[in-house]
Amino acid sequence: MPRNPKINAEDADLFRSAIGKVRQLPSESLALRAPPPTPDPAQTRRDNQRVCEELLHPLPDYLDADAAEPLRYLKTGLNQRVLRQLGRGQFSVREEIDLHQMSAELARRVIHQFIDAAIDADHLCVKIITGKGRHSKGEGPVLKLLADRILRQRKDVLAFRSARHHDGGGGAIVVLLQKRR
Repeated sequence: MPRNPKINAEDADLFRSAIGKVRQLPSESLALRAPPPTPDPAQTRRDNQRVCEELLHPLPDYLDADAAEPLRYLKTGLNQRVLRQLGRGQFSVREEIDLHQMSAELARRVIHQFIDAAIDADHLCVKIITGKGRHSKGEGPVLKLLADRILRQRKDVLAFRSARHHDGGGGAIVVLLQKRR
């Protein structure tokens, strides 16, 4: 199609009558603004650099990386090293059970049955997933506290602690069991 097509007078009159009365806007009033500069995330870069530097340096010996863990238990007479090894994942978890959505009564029975079955099968390191209790409607972590009480009372539990962060953290418990004689 040509750029400037010839418009006949009849079409021009029809167009003017269809759009009505118009006035021309002055073109000097349009001032163009320069685009704003792109943002410079300097603080984010500095924060990221500091995190990278901190990750290169190990924690001092006097700081325990797992000091904030809420669940820890070691049977009297056992070496603290066992608890540290459990926390570092040096025992192979052979079985796990998830208690999410269970009532407290059902969870109590399931925990006892699970531990008995694990010992019978010689699976002496197990994981119990309780969840963190975020959906307990103000009652706190019901299943987590229930599991803590049950595990402390059982004679066949040698040690337990909250799982490592990538294994469930505060929502899971790694348990070391005693072999039946």
